[in-house]
Amino acid sequence: MSDNLNVEEDLLKKAEAELSDLIQILGAAGGPSDASIFLGTLKPNQPDGGWARLNARDDLRIQLAGGIKRRLLSLAERDVVPLEYDAVTDSSIGILPSDFEGGPRTFLDNLPGIEIDGTIKPTSENVSDQKIRLTRFVTNDASECIDVFTKSGNIKTVRAAHVALFEKDLLIPSDSDIFTLSDDIDFFLFRGFYYIFNANAFQVATNFNKSIEDKAKEGLSVLSSIDSIEITNMDDFSSAVTGSKLFARKLAALQYGNYLKQCTGPRIRSYISTHGLNVHIEMEGDKAILT
Repeated sequence: MSDNLNVEEDLLKKAEAELSDLIQILGAAGGPSDASIFLGTLKPNQPDGGWARLNARDDLRIQLAGGIKRRLLSLAERDVVPLEYDAVTDSSIGILPSDFEGGPRTFLDNLPGIEIDGTIKPTSENVSDQKIRLTRFVTNDASECIDVFTKSGNIKTVRAAHVALFEKDLLIPSDSDIFTLSDDIDFFLFRGFYYIFNANAFQVATNFNKSIEDKAKEGLSVLSSIDSIEITNMDDFSSAVTGSKLFARKLAALQYGNYLKQCTGPRIRSYISTHGLNVHIEMEGDKAILT
């Protein structure tokens, strides 16, 4: 599957089987307990794809790895569903083959290798441009990677007028930068599949928004061919649709599900009203005229 989101049933079963293997790998006694931490700028034109290894002490890496492992083991109880262009629900994991052409494939191609030369010293200035965190587990036989991505809770600097540390029963002033790292998981990559919990974070990180825009425009062409819908200015209507991320995602999802062919004038009026799209619509009987 390269440019097709219609995930076949056998592919879905394969993704479920790989996820089951992942749970066994992480949950087994003696499974990976440490992880490498990388920060990325999401600027693929930079050296090493914009990624650098974060200098962190062993105990911090192990602590973070343990929190993420627990999240993975609990989140894996969700249903696995094909990633559509609409949002992933709280009870499901969206899947997408990693060779999907476009942003997700480019993101994959720019990931750091097992060994990477660049490192980043954690200071407030150095981490300000880092947009995403990669926590990488390597299996004990070093044959496979489990790449876990956190965008929403990447790494944050604690900012306050006065920073103090608790030491020997006293608060003492500190000039050091203090950071927080969450063990949230937005999506992860394993054996050729993206497993997605936070669709918005995935879309931004991998530039999947471009695929949404393309599918929404494809949907516009379908709408324009329907007898009960007339679009008098396709350029303006297209700009209005792509300018509303929520509506574009909805339109892309409808096109992906092959529902737009059954769309009617009253139904498109309802969609436009619901999403507050800046489009003028007039009804002539059951025919919608969009201007």
